[in-house]
Amino acid sequence: MAFYRLPSSYPKLKQASCFSSRLLPFKNKLFKRALPLVLSLGLLFLLIKPRCLIRPDLFSSGVLMQNIKTDFTAFKCPELKKITLRPLSYLGLGLQSIAFESADQKYVLKFFLKERLHQKSRWRFSRLWDTSPLPKIENSPKDRSYVLKRYEDVFLNLKEETALIAVHLNVQETAPKRCTLLDWQNKRHRIALNSLCFVIQEKGEALEQAFGRLSKTEQQKALLSLENLITTIAQKGFSSLAKSFKSKNFALIGTKAVMIDAGDLIFSEKQKAFPENETKRVISLFKTWQKKNLKRFNFPQVP
Repeated sequence: MAFYRLPSSYPKLKQASCFSSRLLPFKNKLFKRALPLVLSLGLLFLLIKPRCLIRPDLFSSGVLMQNIKTDFTAFKCPELKKITLRPLSYLGLGLQSIAFESADQKYVLKFFLKERLHQKSRWRFSRLWDTSPLPKIENSPKDRSYVLKRYEDVFLNLKEETALIAVHLNVQETAPKRCTLLDWQNKRHRIALNSLCFVIQEKGEALEQAFGRLSKTEQQKALLSLENLITTIAQKGFSSLAKSFKSKNFALIGTKAVMIDAGDLIFSEKQKAFPENETKRVISLFKTWQKKNLKRFNFPQVP
């Protein structure tokens, strides 16, 4: 008859099994108490989700601001007919406008929005207790007409600094009637071009993208061009509403800096007469941005 010796760890295993058996009733009680809570939270989520989760917006010509009654008729752009012969591709989306680039990637058409568009799903818990209907895009562009006025002033005073070619705010005989847009889902939209508000700009390279490939010598030229651009904008009577230097609002054409988003600029004669304070403020913001990106772009030391 064979005998087997029990392992030395047997008492410990026995003790551990006894301990787990003692915890089992506690686990069962905890599970029974937690289960209704989990189910309640799940049910609450299912009830809240349809109300608070807002799906991404879809692009259509209805979200674009239509022509307004204005005396601004300085529209001359013979290139527009050639630009609109082929579909324009989606380039980017901002708070005030949506941009499309030409097929040759040399020009940008920026259309003004009636209200902000969202490309991603978002949560708005305030809608849970807000019983008013969801806001809808209205035909009246009153709320955003201030942006158009700003671009009028910018076109008349900062045409070269913003790479603006033309501003279209009302029906023009020389403008094409229709064009095709490709949105961010690559869907085609045939729009009545001559009935919409838009601007045409030369396409520049995004500032941060350009700095990533420039040599040190080219970086120094571009940084100096940016500083001169900021000074010129202030000297021509424009102040910025931005509280920080927004690099996405600027681009480079070669090593020449241009401001591609002028929606934050406000013109005043007082600013034109006394530009020093605004110049110092914006230059300071620019230097702060430069210091933050020293290692990222290997910038020269900021004095």
